[in-house]
Amino acid sequence: KVRTSIDNLYRKCFGAAGAVTAKYYNMYGAIFTGSSPASYKGKFHSGIDLAPGEGTAVLAPVAGEVVYSAPSNYGTVTIKETATGNLFLFMHMKGTFPAKGTKVAIGDRIGLVGGVGSGGATQFSPHLHVEVHPKGAPEERTGDSYQLNSFNNQGYSVPVQNYF
Repeated sequence: KVRTSIDNLYRKCFGAAGAVTAKYYNMYGAIFTGSSPASYKGKFHSGIDLAPGEGTAVLAPVAGEVVYSAPSNYGTVTIKETATGNLFLFMHMKGTFPAKGTKVAIGDRIGLVGGVGSGGATQFSPHLHVEVHPKGAPEERTGDSYQLNSFNNQGYSVPVQNYF
């Protein structure tokens, strides 16, 4: 079931480019080990990473309103889903992002796969990090602080695969 759910998310985020075998890693809850940078080791991963290749268009897998758009802050776009009020975070993107307040439909382009980190610099191998936070989670009530550090989850994010 998890594999099917993540495959569904992959196809929704990448359209035709997502029709190939999904490439993903660092699942929700995974603990960084092995070749991870020393500062990541032992940390909780609160999303899932999808890797279709650098520059692949990222499509909105949910309909809603962009509540955060920050190309220079880990290449982040956060969409508040209309149907549920859940927050969907998409990180490490590059390119042109929809502005805060923009309404997006499923399939609208929200960026390109990149490896953007702090200050807008390329810091990671190209991938899309996706997180889900339920309606009413603390970050929803703190203005523009929708971009969360995925290594310091405090129980607010939920398994991405629960939604697709």
